[in-house]
Amino acid sequence: MIVEDLDIYLEDHGLPCTCKAINFLGIKDSGDDNIASSGINAQVNMVSLLVKTSDVIKAGIKHGVVILVDGVAYSARNPARLDDGAFSSIPITLVPI
Repeated sequence: MIVEDLDIYLEDHGLPCTCKAINFLGIKDSGDDNIASSGINAQVNMVSLLVKTSDVIKAGIKHGVVILVDGVAYSARNPARLDDGAFSSIPITLVPI
């Protein structure tokens, strides 16, 4: 079995994140997505956070949990494991002040 240091992937672009007193790094991405419904198309901005799945489990991140990303509060939606499951993508929404 090959052991990888997953932190290397997050060091250059990762932002400091905190959830339930657990500190970790995450890469915030803000991409546009097209949504089609009843023949109407809309373009929306989807903000997500790429983190190690082990951090998701350790911090108990699930829908509705607040994550501080570089000092800004976001509400998590359902995390989804990517590819081999080492990383997860968490859709996040800015928490209104």
